[in-house]
Amino acid sequence: LKNSVRYRYLPLLTSFLHPRRDFWKLSGTELANSAAHGVGNDPTYVAKDCFDPFPFPCPTDDQRAEIEKWAKHVVQVREYLMTADPKATLTALYNDVVKLRAAPDATHPANALKTAHDHLDKAVAAAYGWTSPLEDDELVGKLFELNKARQATSPTTQHGV
Repeated sequence: LKNSVRYRYLPLLTSFLHPRRDFWKLSGTELANSAAHGVGNDPTYVAKDCFDPFPFPCPTDDQRAEIEKWAKHVVQVREYLMTADPKATLTALYNDVVKLRAAPDATHPANALKTAHDHLDKAVAAAYGWTSPLEDDELVGKLFELNKARQATSPTTQHGV
């Protein structure tokens, strides 16, 4: 991806604000209902169902720069952790991040990645005009209401970023 596109959409997509299954259920897009792909019915990310209707924020230039700064930091931390442990996988790293959100441990190597994502989430939330962290129900409600409001004003999808 070109850097301008990479740091315009990728940080928002990798923010923990984006992949909320509950949002897709509320918006009428059930991510869990997907075609069988070999072993089972694994969720499938389909752009027209997930990316196109997602209510992206409309950040200011300063907010966009802050998002880009923290997105680059997430990438740097992730690359460092992957290089430091040749057996590390992205799945294992992000499973550790999820565990660390539930049970913080400042000594765990993946805590640096969790902290980087916390900063990215805060920057993305600020671009929406929200504070971070948000409880899951509150986040889903805000995204759902924003999606409804944007769809009411324009039947065609408009990306704010």
